[in-house]
Amino acid sequence: MGRHADYLRTQLREGRMMIAGPVADPTGPWGLCILRVGTEAEARAVTDADPVVRSGRGFRYEVLPMMSVIM
Repeated sequence: MGRHADYLRTQLREGRMMIAGPVADPTGPWGLCILRVGTEAEARAVTDADPVVRSGRGFRYEVLPMMSVIM
C-alpha cells in the first residue's frame, strides 16, 4: 500500500490526479480517485500502472467518466 500511495502522489504532482482517498463504506472499504485526463485510455494507463493493481492481489479500478463538474 505504501507503493500505491507513492504512485498516487506522483500522479498528483504530475497533474494527472486531483484527489484520492479511502471511503468509509459500511459494506466494506474502497478508495476513490479522481483523475484529470483527456481520454478513457489515458485513465486506464494510469490505473493499470498502479503497483497495487500490478500486484496480482485482486485490486482493481473502475473507470467511469464524470458528466460534469462543479468546482
